Amino acid sequence: MSVHKRHNWVMDIGLPAAFALVWGSFAVLFRLFG
Repeated sequence: MSVHKRHNWVMDIGLPAAFALVWGSFAVLFRLFG
């Protein structure tokens, strides 16, 4: 498990980062057109 934990950080950080990036783009759109 410890060996795979080093690879899992990509999922643990990548997924929230991608979600935040998409949500941030929506926030910009709402700010522009809102």
